[in-house]
Amino acid sequence: MISNNRLNVFKFIAVTLFYMLLAACGGGSSITTTDTSGGGTGGGSGTSKTLTVNKTGSGTVSGSGIDCGLDCSETFSSAVNVSLSVTPASGYLFSGWSGSCSGTGNCIVAMNQNRTVTAIFTLQQSNTNCSDTTVHCVDDTAGANQEFSTIQAAVDIARPGDTVLVFDGTYTAGFRVSTSGTVSQQLVIKANGSSAVITGTEALTNESIYIKNASYVTIEGFTVLRSGQSGVGLGAHDASPTNPMLGLVIRNNTVRDSGSVNIYLSHASNSLVEGNTASGSKASHGIYLSNGGSDNTTLRGNVSYNNAVSGIHFNADASVGVGTDGIQTGLVVEGNIIYNNQINGFNMDGVQSSTIQSNLIYNNGRHAVRGFKIDASEGPKNLVFINNTFVVNNDGNSYPIKLSEETGGHIFFNNILVNSSNGSGMGSISVEKSNFVSNNNVVLNNFSIAGSSYTLSNWQSSGYGVSSVLSTNPSELFVNAGTDFHLKTGSPALDKGVASLNGNPAPTKDIDGNSRPNGNGYDIGAYEK
Repeated sequence: MISNNRLNVFKFIAVTLFYMLLAACGGGSSITTTDTSGGGTGGGSGTSKTLTVNKTGSGTVSGSGIDCGLDCSETFSSAVNVSLSVTPASGYLFSGWSGSCSGTGNCIVAMNQNRTVTAIFTLQQSNTNCSDTTVHCVDDTAGANQEFSTIQAAVDIARPGDTVLVFDGTYTAGFRVSTSGTVSQQLVIKANGSSAVITGTEALTNESIYIKNASYVTIEGFTVLRSGQSGVGLGAHDASPTNPMLGLVIRNNTVRDSGSVNIYLSHASNSLVEGNTASGSKASHGIYLSNGGSDNTTLRGNVSYNNAVSGIHFNADASVGVGTDGIQTGLVVEGNIIYNNQINGFNMDGVQSSTIQSNLIYNNGRHAVRGFKIDASEGPKNLVFINNTFVVNNDGNSYPIKLSEETGGHIFFNNILVNSSNGSGMGSISVEKSNFVSNNNVVLNNFSIAGSSYTLSNWQSSGYGVSSVLSTNPSELFVNAGTDFHLKTGSPALDKGVASLNGNPAPTKDIDGNSRPNGNGYDIGAYEK
C-alpha cells in the first residue's frame, strides 16, 4: 500500500505480497455509452434523485434544466431520463464523458439513482510560441528554444493557463507541480516532440514527476526511464478523499522500469489517464488509481505490460484519509491493452458502478479481471462489462472475470471470455451473487456462482447467457490466438453481439476506432471486423 504522502516501504511490500498470494490462490476511443442501467453511484429509495455535472477544461454542458456553466446540479424524478449535450469553448475539444456516461455522444442518464457525470474538455492545440508570455520553453541545449534549461525552473513560474513546453533532450532531473490550474485554464506541461526523456528524479523525492495536490494539470508526452531507481515514475499525491485533485490529464507518456508503480494517482477525481504506456515495474503495478475519492476518472487507451504485479490496479483503501467512503465509483475503463503482467490484468479493490469496455487483456499470470475487497470498505457492485476480449492462459483457477466479496448487480455482454489453454475445468465468469445479467458472450463450458460450477447448458437454463456462444478453440476466434486478437474470417464471434442490454448500449467504436456495427450485426469482443 502506498500512503497518501510518502511511500511506506514496509507496508507496501507486505500488501503487495498479500495481493500476489490472493491471486495465486484464485483469491481509440469515441465510444458512446448511455447509462440507463439500474446500477448507479448512490442514492436511496425516494422518488427524487440528484444529477451532478462536473467539467474538466473549458466548455458548457446543457439539457433538461442543467446549464453548466453555472447550474451544475439538479434534482429529477426517478422516472425520467436526462439528456445532456456539450459545447466546447474556443480552443477546446470535447474528449468524452466519465462517470455515469462514457464516450463522445450525447449523454442520456436514467435518474433511478443519484448520478454524477463529468465532461472532459481538452485543449485543441497548446500554444507553442516561445515568445508568448504564457509559454515557458525548456531545452537542455542552449539555443533559440532555451528559455530554461531545467523543467523545474519553468514549472515554478507557470500559472493557470500557461504551457511549459519541453523540447527534445535528456533531462537528468524531474519536476514537481504544486500549482493548480483552473477548470477553464489548465496548467499544461508537455513535451514538444517525441523525445523529451527524463532519467532522474525531482528534488524532494525519488519520483521523476510529482504532482503535489494540484488540480487541472496536464502532463503530456514525456518518456520517463527509471532503470535502477526505486519509487514511482509519475505520481499524484497529498490530496484527500473529501477534497481530491480534480481535472488531471495524464496523456501519452511512457514510463518504464520503475522500482515501484510506473504511474500512480491518489485521490484523483474527474480526471483522464489516456494513451500512456507503463511497463517493467520491478515490484508493483503498471498504473495505480488509489484511495477513496478517486471517482469519475477515465482510463482510456493505455498499454500496460511486463509489470511485476498487475497492469492496472484500483484500490479504494478505506484506511487512508479522514471521511473516505472506501470505494471508487463512476470509473470508465476503456480501450486499454494489458498483457504479460505477472499477476492480473486489472485488480479492482472496492470498484463499483463503473464501466469496463473495449479492453484487450491477455497472457497475464492469473485472471484478466480480479474484483475483490481487501482494503476497500465494500467489494464489487454494479459493474458493466461490454465488448471486451479477455484471454487467460493457465489452469482452471484462473478466470477472464473473477469477482468476490461482491454484492452483484453486474452486467456482462458482448465479451470474449476464453482461456487459450483449454484444459478441463477452464471457466469464463466466477461470481458470488446470482443477481446479475449476462448474454451474448463467447464463453467456455464452465462458470461459477458462489463456488458452484455450471456448464453452459446449466448456466442458460438458470437464465444466463441464452444467446452466448460456446468456443473452446481460440484459433477459431482470432487471427492469431497468441498475438493478434482481431477476429478472423468465419469467427463465431462475428455478428453475434447486441446493440444494448438492460439499457446499456454497446460502444459505437471498437478498440481500433472502427465503427460498430459493421456488417450484419455487432461483433463480440474488443474488435469489430
